[in-house]
Amino acid sequence: MDTWPAVGADIWSELVRFPGRVALLVDDRALHVARRFAELRGTTPLHVGRTLSAFPSVPTESQIRTSLFEAPVLVGTSILFDPVLGLDAARLFRALATQHPGRVIEWPISTGSSPFRWPGEDGFRAVPPALEGSLLLTARSTVFDDEVPFTLERLHR
Repeated sequence: MDTWPAVGADIWSELVRFPGRVALLVDDRALHVARRFAELRGTTPLHVGRTLSAFPSVPTESQIRTSLFEAPVLVGTSILFDPVLGLDAARLFRALATQHPGRVIEWPISTGSSPFRWPGEDGFRAVPPALEGSLLLTARSTVFDDEVPFTLERLHR
């Protein structure tokens, strides 16, 4: 039987072994799972929206990458899908995980199931190539601290 934090450590290990692979976290409204993953790294989740809104003007992709480079757990990511930034969020996530392997990133909407929805869309779309092979972690309620607080799915096209 899998237990926490062993499963969390296994996921971190896998993400580090495979640069470019990310774990997308969904349905974690209270950021409970994000915080638990961050604790395993001795840090706290970085809120991307707050970080980027501190810029005096629209940040460039390079500035965004620099701002997010060292944070292993990213939350508040819906800003990255704003057309004003002109980003391909999936490609950005993969690039960050390639440069600095080991990333758990909040996906800003509930997915229901794969293939998953992109923020702001009404329909479903196939997994983008940049996220193929990544992990989808869907938060779930637990009773005991050693229960795994998510379900795991591997994303394939």
